[in-house]
Amino acid sequence: MTMLKRLVEQLFGEGAWEDVDHEEVQRGLEREREKRRLDFERIDEYPYDHYTEAMEDIKQLKRERRHDEVEDLLLWCIEFAEAEARAQAEYDDFPMTPPAYYRHLGIVYRKDDRYADEVAVLERYIEFNRSIGAYVDDDLRERLDRARELASESD
Repeated sequence: MTMLKRLVEQLFGEGAWEDVDHEEVQRGLEREREKRRLDFERIDEYPYDHYTEAMEDIKQLKRERRHDEVEDLLLWCIEFAEAEARAQAEYDDFPMTPPAYYRHLGIVYRKDDRYADEVAVLERYIEFNRSIGAYVDDDLRERLDRARELASESD
């Protein structure tokens, strides 16, 4: 017995599963999927179905110091994550963007002495999360403070 079937029968009683209009349920699921469809036009630029699949390649590109390539990939991941979080914020109470992609890009920028770019990407993270009512990672706030110091020292 599937978990869904057990749940239906727990909620509505023995035999309730047979009374369910399964085709209507399927149509409802399709409508929900369509509502949550991401507004992300660049999805086909990389061979991943989801930005989370890119993490190993990101780490490898960083190890190889291929910063231009990893910057492009990280920006794609960030845009994908933000599109997903916007859709999530519309329908859920717990939207989020994973801070790791912003952190990795900040690290790349710092290694290249691009402190203003590091500040910009970390500010982007904070402002985006605030705009959707999401949690802001304290480590990235601290990293932003340090990046601002470095940026002012390099001017």
